[in-house]
Amino acid sequence: MRIAVISDLHVDVNAGYPIDRVLAEVLASSFSDMLLIAGDISECCRTTISWVGHFERLAGIPVRYVPGNHDLWRYGGLDNDVIYSEFIKDPRCLCSKTVTLGRWAVVGDVGWYDYTLSPLYGMDCDFDCMSYGGRTWQDRIRNSWSLDNRGRTAAMLDNLDRVLSDCEGKDVIAVTHMLVNKDFIVTGRGREWDYFDAFLGSSGIGGLFLRHPVRYSVSGHVHFRKVSEHDGISFICPCLGYFSEWGLYDGRHADDVMYQIRDSIRFIDI
Repeated sequence: MRIAVISDLHVDVNAGYPIDRVLAEVLASSFSDMLLIAGDISECCRTTISWVGHFERLAGIPVRYVPGNHDLWRYGGLDNDVIYSEFIKDPRCLCSKTVTLGRWAVVGDVGWYDYTLSPLYGMDCDFDCMSYGGRTWQDRIRNSWSLDNRGRTAAMLDNLDRVLSDCEGKDVIAVTHMLVNKDFIVTGRGREWDYFDAFLGSSGIGGLFLRHPVRYSVSGHVHFRKVSEHDGISFICPCLGYFSEWGLYDGRHADDVMYQIRDSIRFIDI
């Protein structure tokens, strides 16, 4: 069985490109049997849920996903806890669910951030204000969870631990939007970047995965494309990202959506 993984499609920001058609073509040509999306599909819960249903019909294979922080941004008068509950009710969303594939299991959740991925963690920094150098992390404005980031991370760890505990005897593919370790943190860019790295994930999630039979960890959020492997786990960060960033990956193909999707997507053969 071939499972394709990708993240950070941002179909609303990238609306000028046929993400759905091209992604479906790539899945068909690669003989993929399932697609996992590691969050940030859009900036509206209703758009995300609708788009995933539409794309599953278009691609003709099962699609499972976790929401990202953008998917959870407030929509209309909906509170973030209500938005999260809407995702849990969606059968295609992995939150609080397990997908069993023979001896394998697929689990996932958003994850959250507790500042531990910042090089400045442990120093005298006010991460709770989520602002530095005149810039504010947008979750502070658009997601009420950011009023208690450490508490939200602890709740996510409890959720993931409970689901993973039910996967005893199986090899696990774990999908989160947030990073689970420092593998995909870019250092040396200055103190401002170091500060905002605090909101990219939690080392606690990676530690949790080491205590369970996780073989693949798929995450996104950071808008980089990279893989790493250690401690018996393959870590995959398959971000498509914003069209305005595509030139950073390859300037010759900055406007080539087919190239960008092929460059970001990864495959897990089980």
